[in-house]
Amino acid sequence: DHALATLSSPRPVIPGDRAAVTTVPGLYAPHATETGLADLGLNQHPAGRPIYVGKSQSSLRTRTLGTHFRTGRTGHSTVRRSLAALLQENLDLTVVQRPGKGHPTNFSIAAPGDARLTEWMFIHLRLACWACSEGLHLPVFETAVIRHWCPPMNLDHAGIVWPLLVERLADMRRQMPQHHGSS
Repeated sequence: DHALATLSSPRPVIPGDRAAVTTVPGLYAPHATETGLADLGLNQHPAGRPIYVGKSQSSLRTRTLGTHFRTGRTGHSTVRRSLAALLQENLDLTVVQRPGKGHPTNFSIAAPGDARLTEWMFIHLRLACWACSEGLHLPVFETAVIRHWCPPMNLDHAGIVWPLLVERLADMRRQMPQHHGSS
């Protein structure tokens, strides 16, 4: 109950405000503003619920601010890749191959568009974090929270509530690398 209550109270993410997010393990939940939900095509998503729930086994700050809310990290962030797929046309994003080796669906976004994606995130997303007590098995809590809310961007768990969105988002993410070099 404490995790759900904490993850239901998102705050704006302020660029450079590293002190706002703790460095301990835990769960994080990005929420979208009303305008953000409309941009993502998630108009029917219930207000007050996150669009994604994830875990960090080491540092919430590193996972959220250092990866998800950081330009240049799209190839390393499921959240950024899903947002990029849904916002590709709106933000004029150009797909590029992720530097280094990796699965081809772990695409990245060309620098100007990647910066636009980050800017969109700071404007339209709010973040809630729940710090985990020592000794708790974090994956069990993550699964329970995801099952409780069925966030639409948790593709492995949202299919029951959001089957059409999950199918559309999965297709868009698969197609993004095929558009390598196009916008």
